[in-house]
Amino acid sequence: MIARNGPKEGSQCHTVLHFIQRHGAITPADAIQFGCYRLAARVKDLRDMGYNIVTKDTKHDGGTHARYEFDRSDYQREVAGQMSFFG
Repeated sequence: MIARNGPKEGSQCHTVLHFIQRHGAITPADAIQFGCYRLAARVKDLRDMGYNIVTKDTKHDGGTHARYEFDRSDYQREVAGQMSFFG
């Protein structure tokens, strides 16, 4: 489910959410660029607000890191429901 009440504008949660919406996903390296050093905590906050964000492990030479994105199946169901409502 995509939450209807979003985080407070200007908060780290708001910035993280906006980043995912614009770029499709966020990594800890992305979040550090805007001063968010506890990305997992902000993602948990967003999940607690009702955003269905999934964690994908991304492998690289040094190991793995988390990549957070919206659950695409939920998003597609949500968009399809809105389209049938307006159609």
